[in-house]
Amino acid sequence: MKRLLSNVLLVVVAGVLCTGQTCAPTSSAPQEAGPSVIPGGTYTGQLAATIQVLLNGDLVRQYSATASDFTVTFDENGVLLVPGSSPLYVGYAHTIVVGDVTLDITVTSIETTSNGVSIGYTVVATTVYEGVPVTLHGTGQIGYTVASGGAVTATMTFDTTYPLVPFVTLGIHVECVGTLTPQ
Repeated sequence: MKRLLSNVLLVVVAGVLCTGQTCAPTSSAPQEAGPSVIPGGTYTGQLAATIQVLLNGDLVRQYSATASDFTVTFDENGVLLVPGSSPLYVGYAHTIVVGDVTLDITVTSIETTSNGVSIGYTVVATTVYEGVPVTLHGTGQIGYTVASGGAVTATMTFDTTYPLVPFVTLGIHVECVGTLTPQ
């Protein structure tokens, strides 16, 4: 279970931040990210994560992890970019495979806030656990905000669920936070 959770976390964090991965758009750009107050540039850092495993909403296990070397890029107008220097947009989708976990992420909303940008997304993680195919569905939110010293704070939460048997649902809740510094 711990390996499954670690792989899901790694894939989700990497996918959402799109760090070092080749992320290919799968649809046209209906709503692009707009200008924000975040200064243009590339920001890199680590995220500290808390992973909670829930059965029917009750905490069963909790893990901590650190995800390092995450990178995000904003253009000179503070627009969040995807690899290839195109603006992030609603409907942007990509698939990432890490180990035995496949993750499909689709951006559902982009909102410019007074101190940064907030992104909503859906996530579908598929894997095989103890010989049984498992598909976890969920939603999440990631935010990038201006921090002191020219840094950017990244925060992320997501929740996924999987019905184990009738009336028993496995849930995974993840919270990440970290400071990304300009490169």
